[in-house]
Amino acid sequence: MTSSTAIPFADRVAVVTGAGSGMGRATAVALAEAGARVLGVGRRKEVLEETARAHPGIAVLPLDIVEEGAAEEVVATAVERWGRLDLLVNNAGSTAVMPLAETDRSVIGRLFELNVTAPSLLAHAALPHLRATSGSIVRTCRVRTATALFPEERTTPPPRAPSNS
Repeated sequence: MTSSTAIPFADRVAVVTGAGSGMGRATAVALAEAGARVLGVGRRKEVLEETARAHPGIAVLPLDIVEEGAAEEVVATAVERWGRLDLLVNNAGSTAVMPLAETDRSVIGRLFELNVTAPSLLAHAALPHLRATSGSIVRTCRVRTATALFPEERTTPPPRAPSNS
């Protein structure tokens, strides 16, 4: 039985991608407040540094996770700094809301790299360390309605998300 005063993520190491803003920043801060040592990863150094200022348990690594070798660099940075990896939060992602007629191969390719390839490569690079610590992978996603693809065909209001209240 654990103590009721135990810190849930004490001595745990987490990597959070997309940690410069939004859900990524909130996740990095929440994990640090719960006792984890967090490596916040993202493309924009300035906003990552804002995240790091929110808690001393957060270190940052500015890089673009779609670049060649990025997955290995992220995992190596966390393991070299803290000696382990317990949690990978694949939060970085994007969407391109535009009419389908305006999309092209480069837009689709970039979105696929960011939303599918990069998180998969990060999970692959992290897996040996996560197995050693019985760690976990969390993949966040954003849900948007597809009405932006055919806005001229919309005759009813977009559906609302279910309320938890």
